[in-house]
Amino acid sequence: MLKFSLCLLAGATLPAYLAGLPDSGLLWASIVIAPLLGASGRWRPLAFLLLGFGLAGLDASRRLDERLDVGRHGERTAVSVRVDSFPEADELVVRFTARPIGRPDLPSRLRLSWYMPVATPALGETWRLVVRLRVPHGYANPGGFDYEGWLFRAGIGATGYVEPERHNYRIHGSDVPRLDRIRRHVDGRLARLFENDERAAVLSAVVVGARHRISREQWERFARTGTSHLMAVSGLHIGLAGGSAFVVAWALAGLVAGRRNLRDLALIAGVACATGYAVLSGFAVPARRALLMAAIAALAVLFRRRLAPARLLALTLILLIVADPLALLSPGFRLSFAAVAVLLVSAGQYVTTNSGNMSAVRSRMSVAVKQLGVLQFSLLAGLFPLVVSEFGRFSPLAPFVNVIVLPIFNVLTVPLALAGALLDGPLEPLGDGFLVLSDHGLRLALALIDAAGARPLAWADNVTAERLSVLLLPMLVIVRPAGWPGRRVAAIAMAAVIADRPAPPPPGCVDYHALDVGQGLSVVLQTHRHVALFDTGPAFRGGGSAARFAVLPFLARRGIERIDELIVSHGDLDHAGGLRDLIRGIRVGNVRVGESIPVLGRAQQACMAGDRWTWDGAEFRVLHPRRNTRWRGNNASCVLEVTVGNHRLLLTGDIESPVEKLLAHRDRLRAADVVFVPHHGSRTSSTDSLVRATRPEIALISAGFRNRWGQPAEAVTDRWRRAGARVINSAEAGGISQRLCVDSGPQELRATRFARRRVWSPPPAR
Repeated sequence: MLKFSLCLLAGATLPAYLAGLPDSGLLWASIVIAPLLGASGRWRPLAFLLLGFGLAGLDASRRLDERLDVGRHGERTAVSVRVDSFPEADELVVRFTARPIGRPDLPSRLRLSWYMPVATPALGETWRLVVRLRVPHGYANPGGFDYEGWLFRAGIGATGYVEPERHNYRIHGSDVPRLDRIRRHVDGRLARLFENDERAAVLSAVVVGARHRISREQWERFARTGTSHLMAVSGLHIGLAGGSAFVVAWALAGLVAGRRNLRDLALIAGVACATGYAVLSGFAVPARRALLMAAIAALAVLFRRRLAPARLLALTLILLIVADPLALLSPGFRLSFAAVAVLLVSAGQYVTTNSGNMSAVRSRMSVAVKQLGVLQFSLLAGLFPLVVSEFGRFSPLAPFVNVIVLPIFNVLTVPLALAGALLDGPLEPLGDGFLVLSDHGLRLALALIDAAGARPLAWADNVTAERLSVLLLPMLVIVRPAGWPGRRVAAIAMAAVIADRPAPPPPGCVDYHALDVGQGLSVVLQTHRHVALFDTGPAFRGGGSAARFAVLPFLARRGIERIDELIVSHGDLDHAGGLRDLIRGIRVGNVRVGESIPVLGRAQQACMAGDRWTWDGAEFRVLHPRRNTRWRGNNASCVLEVTVGNHRLLLTGDIESPVEKLLAHRDRLRAADVVFVPHHGSRTSSTDSLVRATRPEIALISAGFRNRWGQPAEAVTDRWRRAGARVINSAEAGGISQRLCVDSGPQELRATRFARRRVWSPPPAR
């Protein structure tokens, strides 16, 4: 059965790696043919493969059909919705998911933002809102978070924001589902008891699966130490709840029924408790996996059937994929099943049992600690490829932190917190006592997490065959039994991956990375030993910036720890909005600005025509503005030319026709290989003077997806194309990377959205 389950998994995974889905007729044919092939043992693996492909493909097709049509992007509509998630409050904005009521023309699930709401919506409430809807879309940068994939996995067919209308109101008298009321009550009780601090956030996450209170700083600490899994209601939590209920039920029944065999009754109580906890916590994929495994194992015991662990895992995998084919897209699905598989293999190969002469308590504890250490290292090695591939980061301290934190968290914090949450109503004071006790263990666990740290990995987005083979080597420690030669290669491979960083360009070359930051601009320029950043991208109305969500993660993935030259073309929010977050997040050397920016104080110098410097064979030259000129706003933009040999790159900021004509008149403009089209392709820029003077091979436009200004203007893109340029828009291509060298000139251009296109990728911008 294990072989068949893996074939089903492979087939169901395949649609996720396609740029587009095949015709639904082919998907239905796969499902119809599968049982016919399955009648023959020889073709049964292929039957499971086709079944998985058909089920996942049809489910993906259904979700795509539910998404908001691109023609309705930006549509304003009034709709009644039921809030189906705990709202996340972040500075001035509240974000939540909701299900439209009585609107079959809309996707079944929406993700909405509400800036300065009249009242904070609560889980289960019904609201009448005026919203402006958008097609699911996010940044697409090398190694960046795939927001579109996350929306697809969550079944969210549209995003949008609530209009500031007086007609937004809560619909009183509507029924709140009982489960939502219970989850809200527990979450509120924890917030009151612990004064809404980070302990309340963690306890809400592990009791009711509500992670809305966990701050970005907390998530970063958990990610750095490899303990993010503690914030999800995992299979281990479900198992602890079911196991605790089993023991308590057996003990209580034993007091009444004497020595009768009460195992079956206790088993049913354990499964019932695990089911209740899984439902209360939001029924996430790892919880479903654990509950399904527990139920199957309990049935086997009740019917007196022996079920091998591998067969149990395979049967669970098959049932879960058939019930929800797209659940496998969740990182929790893959990590949950992989962790169980690793533990089963490790327990069978490496964990020893106490021998008869090891009766002393100290000896038994020594063996237990050794076994726990072996299991932790096995998990470290076995999950290493998945963790790196999924998150692009890995904590070398994870096994050491987890070996201490896990027992505290799972033996003390979680059981006591669950008991405290259950003791409610008249027993609430007693329950609060249990919650306070759970807090003591939580304090210790959080203190250990705060004391640890890690570094991100840089190369997970572009895994070649050679790097993939190195990435998989740590699994040798799981696959090969103890004593076999070659197992120590696992540690060497992990060290190699952790220490690996993308090689900088050689001397005489410069790499440019035009990041996808929406309606704004941010370009990373890297030579062999230096890094410059041209603009920081926009800031957002509800807090945060493109620097936080796009620029800094990209720099971390590239292993860049310092920006030698920061150039802020001018002070507009779409170019300088990420300045605060950038300076807080990375060391910055010299700062040049096209116009004075108050937040920088004296830590800035004017960008002046004639300024130039040379890095590793690449020359950087400022063309505009000249000293003592009175340009303001867009026309004050710093214009930078980067030259390597006879090849040039021109960055223009937001200059408009007066500056373009002035530069052309003064012969400051030269033929360039790559030109960043001014002002996002606005009609006020890209004059014939600029186009004729530069005659680029590539004209890059950094613009937001279907932005409200209609940029780039069609007349502008046509003008560049008539001059022989290949026009590339970041709204369609995502982040763009290319290398320019003295000898070889421009090398192959890489557009992130085209390179990693998946079925959930949005349609072209225009």
